[in-house]
Amino acid sequence: MDNKITLAGLDFVINFCNKINTQPIPLAEIPQQSLANIYANPKGERHYIVNIISFLPLKLDPLKNTSSGIFLNEEKTIFFNYNGVTDVKTSIQTENDIVVSRDFNIVYDSTDPIPSEFNMYHIQIDYKITSLRTQSVEAIIVHDKNLDPETDRGTVTSPIKSQD
Repeated sequence: MDNKITLAGLDFVINFCNKINTQPIPLAEIPQQSLANIYANPKGERHYIVNIISFLPLKLDPLKNTSSGIFLNEEKTIFFNYNGVTDVKTSIQTENDIVVSRDFNIVYDSTDPIPSEFNMYHIQIDYKITSLRTQSVEAIIVHDKNLDPETDRGTVTSPIKSQD
């Protein structure tokens, strides 16, 4: 399985996508949004590592129509998708409460109408800005996106400022 892709002036490498629970997690214990953090990769400038914790239904169906991304597992049931740059209204203090963000999706398909049990996945993505024309952003937004969704869930996070 290929773990590298270039999209819109960004080189992405999927470091891993690991299921980290041993027992199914009940719906009552699942957060409303995926969890994410981003930090500068010490390998160089304009280079970042993103950690994502996603809670996905136990029953996942193989994905068929995917674009602008890369599969995260051999079964082709989990897909990473990059949607470009988005203005996100947030509680992060800015002049107009808008944060310019890179928009990522963890895409899956579950035909289970109301999943009651979930698996927890730790996904780590390394990305480097390779084009000087690529827009700078202040944060990332990560959505868990069911192709047969009732709602999409997401979270916004910004990089930790390094202390020089």
